[in-house]
Amino acid sequence: TPEFTLHDALHFALEKKKPNIAPKSYSGYSGTINFLCAAIKELNLKAMPIQDLKRAHIKLILETASKKRKWTNKGYNKHLNHLKAILSELIQWDVLEFNPAYKINNLPTEEVEANIPATPKQHVVIKKTLENQHPDFYKFVLTIFHTGMRPAEILQIKINMINLFKQEIILPAEITKTKRKRIVPINNHLLQHYLEMNLDKQPQDFYLFGSHREAA
Repeated sequence: TPEFTLHDALHFALEKKKPNIAPKSYSGYSGTINFLCAAIKELNLKAMPIQDLKRAHIKLILETASKKRKWTNKGYNKHLNHLKAILSELIQWDVLEFNPAYKINNLPTEEVEANIPATPKQHVVIKKTLENQHPDFYKFVLTIFHTGMRPAEILQIKINMINLFKQEIILPAEITKTKRKRIVPINNHLLQHYLEMNLDKQPQDFYLFGSHREAA
């Protein structure tokens, strides 16, 4: 509506986005909105109608928040991309006709060697340690490696979702990120590890990687 302010529109979009993202993602988006709204208040733009939002406003808001929070270029880019996604939500709800942040470029960042893979010798040590000392976690890691499923999805798998005869895991829509039912194949290597778990002798409503502790 014409009375929808920039401040209120951002919070409205955040809440509309909440059901479709993971809690951790929501926390990240929420932090971005809080930082930007503080900058909006400092710039006396809190009451500005959302329809009046321009690229120049967005760049000024980001610059103000960046100076106050001492963001690196990488941090600036993260919050900019969060804002782009939030503003896109307003398009879905017919609050905006286009995203004014769409063509704002990310700042340059240095390429750093963040992940150094283990050597073949280290892989052997890691594998033996997990197999001997943490066998359940080892099977959990194998499930990630051989299926490509998200860890959060794997933790929600119940035994009744697994069909060892057909070598497949049936993920119901409510536990997948895309909210769509998905069938995940179990290859022969992973099948052998699942057979060792004697899943057919466990209650079918137990989680595949649930705790063995009794409830208090």
